[in-house]
Amino acid sequence: ILDLGCGTGNIAHEMQKQHNLEVTAVDISDKMIDIAKKQFPDLKTIKMDIRKLDFPTASFRGVFANYSLIHVPEKDVNQSLININKLLKPNGYIYLALQEPVNKMEKDGYFSVVYKPEVKLFINLFTESEIRTHLEESGFNTMWVDRRVHEPEMEFPFNKLFVIAQKV
Repeated sequence: ILDLGCGTGNIAHEMQKQHNLEVTAVDISDKMIDIAKKQFPDLKTIKMDIRKLDFPTASFRGVFANYSLIHVPEKDVNQSLININKLLKPNGYIYLALQEPVNKMEKDGYFSVVYKPEVKLFINLFTESEIRTHLEESGFNTMWVDRRVHEPEMEFPFNKLFVIAQKV
């Protein structure tokens, strides 16, 4: 499994230890990779940009992208998904957790972190229709979609959109 945007490595470690999965954890942030390495020294961690993945073709059975594609600018989304597709073995899966606009007026941009308002992060908002199109154009078939509303005291003020797609 390739964990894209692993952050501090908690979920990658859980997949590895509790589910016996072989996991490679990638993040663009030196700080996140350093934390992951210190917390979980047995976890394979690599500093890498999701837009410039450097692994052999068909290296992974699955990709776990938990709120990481949301930090990729719209112009780079399709190419990033095409590159992810190349890394997957035949019939491999991708899981995406995304931010979905609550109303049509909301657009991509920089948004304050709820629990630390002085920090702003770039968020690419995806509607279900948009992510389905991106996935189809990148060689995936959407298998499952779900969503939930945000938790106001902890999360960005957007719906949470969850998607599983399979490499065609």
